[in-house]
Amino acid sequence: MLLDDNNRKPIVRLRFNAPQKAIQVPGEGRDTYNRRVMDTYPVEAVEDISRYADQLRDVVRGYLHEAGEA
Repeated sequence: MLLDDNNRKPIVRLRFNAPQKAIQVPGEGRDTYNRRVMDTYPVEAVEDISRYADQLRDVVRGYLHEAGEA
């Protein structure tokens, strides 16, 4: 899921095809290629994503703050 349909602003990546289903949320750090580090959280069902609502909101707030919109 992307903010403003911009591939440089990922909000969450859903990894449901792997044996261990998980979501990935952009973290605070950057890797050696200056890409955002993705924090991985295991989920058993789609409903489990709601446990990470605060992290998802924080990601969007961060993008809005960078753009000077918040």
